[in-house]
Amino acid sequence: MKMLLVSAMGLAVLLSFRIGAQPAPRRSGYHLFQQGLVKEQAEGKLEQAIQLYQQVIREFGGDRALAARAWLQTGRCYEKLGKPEARQAYERIVREYPEQREVAKQARRRLGSLRRSAAAWKAQASSRQI
Repeated sequence: MKMLLVSAMGLAVLLSFRIGAQPAPRRSGYHLFQQGLVKEQAEGKLEQAIQLYQQVIREFGGDRALAARAWLQTGRCYEKLGKPEARQAYERIVREYPEQREVAKQARRRLGSLRRSAAAWKAQASSRQI
């Protein structure tokens, strides 16, 4: 009985080393995208979310639907940070992913909103100078 227990424990130890030695499963683009959403929306860590979205674009750019969504979220993060890169991300979607109709439509909408905000800000600044 004691020998059986020792053998079982030895087998368990060997299996744990074997399992631990296996390479980590490759993350999917969808998984990375979801991590970006969590960083952006749940944690408010916009710079980290941007890094994850950019990783999705670099590693899984062949999935055009996913890449376009990653660009859209990148633009939203930049917009929340007040950075001009937001416009560039939205313009890129419209230019490079026109077949992704819904995402391109949202990007055009955000571009229009940015233009209206910029025009309102300029009007307000010029009225203060008077």
